[in-house]
Amino acid sequence: MKTIYIQALAIMMLVSCLSCENNDDDARIESVKSIDGSWKVVSAARNDVDITEAFDFTQFRVNFNEDGSYSFENYLPFIVKQEGTWALDDPQYPFKINFSEGNNAEMVAADLTYPVVQGRRQIQLTFSPGCQLNRYKYVLERINE
Repeated sequence: MKTIYIQALAIMMLVSCLSCENNDDDARIESVKSIDGSWKVVSAARNDVDITEAFDFTQFRVNFNEDGSYSFENYLPFIVKQEGTWALDDPQYPFKINFSEGNNAEMVAADLTYPVVQGRRQIQLTFSPGCQLNRYKYVLERINE
């Protein structure tokens, strides 16, 4: 009788192991990051000092278009001065965003993080627009229109 229980238990364990799907591979697939849209500055810092209140960032917008182009509204100092093209270094795990002004083939890179803060997606760009002694960090949020 004890043998029947052991055999039944072994069969149930085998069936349960074989019936489970292994979704571990799907859980590790990271989605492609989309930054298309219009973004506004929610905070800015220079050399880790908050400068958000020192300038009027409220009207500045950077528009990342699906075709890989970007444009500005109410320009303020940024990593690039002219409109052009942008590209992420890796669409799934981006750590840098590359900008190319106008028809210039030379790329300028900014460090990029892509966190969710208080339920809202943000882009954090860190760059030095000339003088390497000054390091800027812009935190951007997408504008929902």
